Amino acid sequence: MKPTICYYKLLNVSAKADVKEIKSQYYNLAKKHHPDVVAGRTTDVKEIQASDKLFKEVTEAYAILSDEKLRKKYDRLIYGDSADNREF
Repeated sequence: MKPTICYYKLLNVSAKADVKEIKSQYYNLAKKHHPDVVAGRTTDVKEIQASDKLFKEVTEAYAILSDEKLRKKYDRLIYGDSADNREF
């Protein structure tokens, strides 16, 4: 089953990005959308919920793309047999 979210797009990195770049983007997005940070700057419940959902998605993306075995499996799901020639 193909994933519904492209983790590379979510983290705004190339499919050929190294772990250092993935980690950097993850930290930037996680800090921006962390539930405690968002709750401190707004009382809008919908904004807090949307940001919480995005925080969870970004964390999941980082967990997959930062682990070599999981990333290879994910790439095969997304790109099929052409996973080694992935472009983004």
